[in-house]
Amino acid sequence: MDILIIRKSGGLGDIICCEPVIRGVREKYPHAEITFGMPKEFISLFECRSEVTYKGYNETKFTVHWMRKYVEQYDILLDLCGPEVKDEQNGSPACSRTESFCNYAGVSA
Repeated sequence: MDILIIRKSGGLGDIICCEPVIRGVREKYPHAEITFGMPKEFISLFECRSEVTYKGYNETKFTVHWMRKYVEQYDILLDLCGPEVKDEQNGSPACSRTESFCNYAGVSA
């Protein structure tokens, strides 16, 4: 199984808030190939980790075409900038961003 987790915008703090999702997805799917797509300026901070493949992109070139090109290669897509995540955050003011990401992904924080 191939899983793509995407955080296509935001700063380093948003990327760090995604770490529990990656950990939770790894626990839920221990044999899956997991790729985490993020703005390319942050890739060098995560390259030392081998349990996930990190794919960087230029945020201005992150288009529907890019999505179609890469999404078809994966069995599961978790878009951590999607409207479902925003709805989760808006629906629960006591819910942290990390909890929202994990809830959307169906994993524990």
